[in-house]
Amino acid sequence: MSIEKIGKVNTLGATIDAKVTKVKVNEIIDAVNDINDGTTTLTEVEVGNGTVAAPSMSFTSDPDTGVYRIQANNIGIAANGAKVLDIATTGLGITGIATVSSTTASTTKDTGAVIIEGGVGIEKEIYAGLSINAGTYLTSGNGTVSLPAIGPVSDPDSGLYVIGANNLGMALAGAKVLDMRTTGLEVIGRTVKRPTATTVAANSGTTLTAAMMLSGYVMVTGTTGSLVFDSAANIVTALGTATEGLEFDFTLNTMGTTPMTAGNVLTLTTPGAGVVFRKQVNTTDVAALFIPTITATAGIHVGTFRVTFDTATTISVQRIG
Repeated sequence: MSIEKIGKVNTLGATIDAKVTKVKVNEIIDAVNDINDGTTTLTEVEVGNGTVAAPSMSFTSDPDTGVYRIQANNIGIAANGAKVLDIATTGLGITGIATVSSTTASTTKDTGAVIIEGGVGIEKEIYAGLSINAGTYLTSGNGTVSLPAIGPVSDPDSGLYVIGANNLGMALAGAKVLDMRTTGLEVIGRTVKRPTATTVAANSGTTLTAAMMLSGYVMVTGTTGSLVFDSAANIVTALGTATEGLEFDFTLNTMGTTPMTAGNVLTLTTPGAGVVFRKQVNTTDVAALFIPTITATAGIHVGTFRVTFDTATTISVQRIG
């Protein structure tokens, strides 16, 4: 019988080609049956290009889902009549959301659920559930004072931004609070050193140790007596390091468990080991040097003091409030 061209099927056993004008129907049926039962193997199937709405290779129950040809060396995969994959010699394009279900953690650049050898370009924001680690460095845009380049997700108007060349700013609530440049640091507003802890010193010849001073707040108890400043070497040891210009503040208070009352005397002395008392800055202090003696008044702080390293091994102490 005569059959019009219907396509070409190559098998391991034979070639069925409808280009012939006459072919036995039972031979076609036998060849198809051989493919179905595995006697021969289908090695090539030629189909039309198809479209995204009607893929050339699809499913009987789902005719708009399958494979179609977009153009030369470029095929697409459609689902429900819409392109979801674009496969070409230049790469793979994904339309929609891509989900990787692996929960493999990443501890190096060559581990994790997804490993990419080349660079990654991302049009929009990145959100990481845990940390982001960079092998060399992280960079960002300049940002602005109202929307800093680096900051917390929960507080987008607070963080670091670029003011100008070699000039960084820190913003809080959209306002500049720090201006950092090669010529120095400018603080906008009042700076407050808050004590991190409270330590107790008895007014009885006790050494005012480096740890006490570094706690920020020292409570002096007792009546008339004295405190001795620790040596510069001990303070350096407590700090771990010291350079010229490094400084910290601490506060003395006479309202301890046994409050010092009016008429009691607190004498501050230096061990002479790299510690120098500077002249007073408080107009109520009349001593020529620092505060050799203080007459405590009930309910009043003795004062706040600043320790400054003149060198890496010598310090000066000054009352600042």
